Formats: sequence, structure tokens, C-alpha cells
Amino acid sequence: MIALGFAVFGTASQAAAQDMPMFHNFAPQMAMVELQNEVMQRGLEDRESEGARTGPSARAASRATSLTFSPSAARRRANLAEFAAKTRGGNPESAALMEQLFASSDVIGQIGAAVAPYGYSVDNLGDAYAFWWMTAWEGARGSNRTFSRAEMRAVQAQARNALQATPELARTGDAGKQQLAEAMWIQAAMIDGMVDLAKEQPQLMPQLQRAIRQGASASGLDLDAMRLTENGFVPG
Repeated sequence: MIALGFAVFGTASQAAAQDMPMFHNFAPQMAMVELQNEVMQRGLEDRESEGARTGPSARAASRATSLTFSPSAARRRANLAEFAAKTRGGNPESAALMEQLFASSDVIGQIGAAVAPYGYSVDNLGDAYAFWWMTAWEGARGSNRTFSRAEMRAVQAQARNALQATPELARTGDAGKQQLAEAMWIQAAMIDGMVDLAKEQPQLMPQLQRAIRQGASASGLDLDAMRLTENGFVPG
């Protein structure tokens, strides 16, 4: 994984080791079946020629403002509190550690500083989805390797294009976008921390991989039906 500082989730991740279903509970809840089909279609079309690769990416960048939101500190506190609260029922210890972490660290800010050099913004829903998507795909394979710049930019373009075509997004305001984006950034951090933990405790890895796949499936993504390449995700 790029140097995201996600190690701050190590302790909370260890406490969550018996709470793998959390990945299902926090899967991004949008019309992801439609989104997946749109991503695949656009991704293949974009690679038909050099011109096609450049054109849609440029158009996506010019339209990306509709994926951005004006963040609210109060909403962020509420979002993080809700994330911890939803964990409490299954794992009170993990929830308590999350609350301590969120109170003592600007977790979203740390993530933002780490992804900014790659052209990603924590205040862009498309970027949050792209990074969650890549992290989930790698995590389902027991990996949290460092993504290449080409992979990150290609998936960013795929995610932005696809989200732009999702009707639900047009009805989502700043509060909704921020809630979705921050849930995805936090879940990506948790996946990264859990993969690190499972590397040290290999008996946890199969359970973690199943949980990540189930969480993605709840959002309409079959992680085993795609490959991550330097041109983005492709069927396979």
C-alpha cells in the first residue's frame, strides 16, 4: 500500500479480528450493480485506442466537480461516531479503540495527505470509491501491496466516469457524498490494517478474504470477475 499511515488502524484492526462481518455492514450502499456494469463498459471502451483513452479521462476530469463536496467538520465527527457505533454491537472493544483513535487523530486528514501526491482528494467521492475498490480487490487476494501511479490514475478515471453516470448521485448532496466517501476511506484503512494483521496471523487470512468479498458483493462488485491492470480494471 502507498504510505498512507494506515498503521494507526493496527490496534483497532486487531480488536476487530473477530468482527469480519463489518466489511459487509459498511459496504458502500449505492446502485453498485449498475455502477459495476458502467465501469466495465467504459473501461473497455476507453482502451480501444489511444484517443479513446485520453478523451474520456479528460471529460471525466472536467466533470469531476459534481463528485466533490464541501466537507463539514461537524459531519465528519458524526460520520466517524456512526462508524464506531455500528461496530459496537459486534465488538465493543474495537469500537472503543476506534473512538479513541478518531478523537486523537485526524484520520481523514492523514489519508488525504498520503493520497494527494497521486492526484486523489478525500473530498471527491469518485476518488474514495476508486481507492476502496482497489484496496478491496487486493485485500480479497490477501495483499496490500503498493499501487502504481498508473493503476491509481486509471481506476480513478474509471470510477469518476462511472459515478457520473449513476442517477442516484444527482440526488445526493454534500452530506450524503461526504458520508459515503468517508466510510469508504475508513473501510479501506481497516482492510489495509486487517491484511497486515492476517499476514502475522495467517489463520485469519481466509476469513478476512471471504469477508471482503462478501462486503463487495453486497455493493454489486464481484471482485473475482475482474483484474487490476495499469489500464484499470478489466474483466477476467
